[in-house]
Amino acid sequence: CDPDAVRGYVEIGLRELDADGDNRVRLSCEGENEARVFGSGQPIDFAELAVIECPAVIARGADTGDAHAIPAAMAQPVSDALPNARLEVFDGLTHFGPMEAPEAIARSIRAGFEP
Repeated sequence: CDPDAVRGYVEIGLRELDADGDNRVRLSCEGENEARVFGSGQPIDFAELAVIECPAVIARGADTGDAHAIPAAMAQPVSDALPNARLEVFDGLTHFGPMEAPEAIARSIRAGFEP
Protein backbone atom coordinates (compact mmCIF):
# COMPACT_ATOMS: atom_id res chain seq x y z
CA CYS A 1 0.00 0.00 0.00
CA ASP A 2 0.97 3.59 -0.55
CA PRO A 3 2.57 4.98 2.66
CA ASP A 4 0.38 8.11 2.64
CA ALA A 5 -2.75 5.98 2.27
CA VAL A 6 -1.71 3.81 5.20
CA ARG A 7 -0.98 6.90 7.30
CA GLY A 8 -4.44 8.30 6.46
CA TYR A 9 -6.08 4.99 7.36
CA VAL A 10 -4.26 4.91 10.69
CA GLU A 11 -5.10 8.54 11.48
CA ILE A 12 -8.78 8.32 10.50
CA GLY A 13 -9.60 4.62 10.70
CA LEU A 14 -8.23 4.01 14.18
CA ARG A 15 -8.78 5.65 17.53
CA GLU A 16 -6.99 5.32 20.83
CA LEU A 17 -8.66 3.09 23.41
CA ASP A 18 -7.43 5.04 26.38
CA ALA A 19 -5.22 7.98 27.04
CA ASP A 20 -2.81 6.26 29.45
CA GLY A 21 -0.15 5.92 26.77
CA ASP A 22 -0.27 2.16 26.23
CA ASN A 23 -0.78 2.71 22.46
CA ARG A 24 -3.83 0.44 22.20
CA VAL A 25 -6.19 1.32 19.36
CA ARG A 26 -9.41 0.06 17.79
CA LEU A 27 -11.19 0.61 14.50
CA SER A 28 -13.12 3.87 14.38
CA CYS A 29 -16.08 2.02 12.89
CA GLU A 30 -18.12 0.28 15.57
CA GLY A 31 -18.15 -3.51 15.22
CA GLU A 32 -21.94 -3.58 14.98
CA ASN A 33 -21.86 -1.17 12.02
CA GLU A 34 -19.20 -3.15 10.21
CA ALA A 35 -21.15 -6.36 10.78
CA ARG A 36 -24.24 -4.71 9.24
CA VAL A 37 -22.25 -3.85 6.11
CA PHE A 38 -21.09 -7.42 5.64
CA GLY A 39 -24.43 -8.89 6.62
CA SER A 40 -26.55 -6.60 4.48
CA GLY A 41 -26.28 -8.53 1.24
CA GLN A 42 -29.53 -8.11 -0.62
CA PRO A 43 -30.45 -9.81 -3.88
CA ILE A 44 -29.91 -7.47 -6.82
CA ASP A 45 -32.70 -6.98 -9.31
CA PHE A 46 -30.59 -6.02 -12.31
CA ALA A 47 -33.70 -4.86 -14.20
CA GLU A 48 -34.11 -2.11 -11.59
CA LEU A 49 -30.65 -0.76 -12.43
CA ALA A 50 -31.81 0.07 -15.96
CA VAL A 51 -33.62 3.18 -14.65
CA ILE A 52 -30.32 4.74 -13.51
CA GLU A 53 -29.42 6.89 -16.49
CA CYS A 54 -26.53 8.95 -15.19
CA PRO A 55 -23.05 8.04 -16.38
CA ALA A 56 -21.31 5.59 -14.05
CA VAL A 57 -17.97 3.88 -13.78
CA ILE A 58 -17.88 0.50 -12.08
CA ALA A 59 -14.36 -0.27 -10.94
CA ARG A 60 -12.64 -3.29 -9.52
CA GLY A 61 -9.14 -4.63 -9.09
CA ALA A 62 -7.99 -7.37 -11.43
CA ASP A 63 -6.20 -9.31 -8.70
CA THR A 64 -9.09 -10.82 -6.78
CA GLY A 65 -7.45 -14.16 -6.05
CA ASP A 66 -10.75 -15.73 -7.08
CA ALA A 67 -12.60 -14.79 -10.27
CA HIS A 68 -15.88 -15.49 -8.48
CA ALA A 69 -15.14 -13.41 -5.37
CA ILE A 70 -17.91 -11.05 -4.39
CA PRO A 71 -18.04 -8.07 -4.93
CA ALA A 72 -15.54 -8.41 -7.81
CA ALA A 73 -17.81 -10.92 -9.54
CA MET A 74 -20.68 -8.42 -9.39
CA ALA A 75 -18.81 -5.64 -11.22
CA GLN A 76 -19.46 -6.90 -14.75
CA PRO A 77 -23.18 -7.69 -14.32
CA VAL A 78 -23.79 -4.34 -12.61
CA SER A 79 -21.92 -2.52 -15.37
CA ASP A 80 -23.88 -4.41 -18.02
CA ALA A 81 -27.21 -3.57 -16.36
CA LEU A 82 -26.57 0.17 -16.10
CA PRO A 83 -27.38 1.85 -19.43
CA ASN A 84 -24.57 4.45 -19.28
CA ALA A 85 -21.86 2.60 -17.39
CA ARG A 86 -18.45 1.29 -18.19
CA LEU A 87 -16.35 -1.22 -16.30
CA GLU A 88 -12.81 -0.27 -15.38
CA VAL A 89 -10.54 -3.10 -14.22
CA PHE A 90 -7.29 -2.09 -12.55
CA ASP A 91 -4.47 -4.50 -13.35
CA GLY A 92 -2.20 -5.25 -10.43
CA LEU A 93 -4.70 -4.04 -7.81
CA THR A 94 -6.97 -5.83 -5.37
CA HIS A 95 -10.10 -4.49 -3.69
CA PHE A 96 -7.70 -2.29 -1.71
CA GLY A 97 -6.95 -0.38 -4.94
CA PRO A 98 -7.48 3.09 -3.44
CA MET A 99 -4.82 2.31 -0.84
CA GLU A 100 -2.52 0.51 -3.28
CA ALA A 101 -2.51 3.15 -6.04
CA PRO A 102 -4.31 6.28 -4.83
CA GLU A 103 -3.03 8.49 -7.67
CA ALA A 104 -4.27 6.08 -10.36
CA ILE A 105 -7.64 5.76 -8.66
CA ALA A 106 -7.91 9.55 -8.30
CA ARG A 107 -7.14 10.00 -12.02
CA SER A 108 -9.85 7.48 -12.85
CA ILE A 109 -12.40 9.25 -10.64
CA ARG A 110 -11.59 12.62 -12.22
CA ALA A 111 -11.85 11.11 -15.71
CA GLY A 112 -15.26 9.71 -14.82
CA PHE A 113 -16.55 13.27 -14.34
CA GLU A 114 -15.23 14.54 -17.66
CA PRO A 115 -17.80 15.10 -20.41
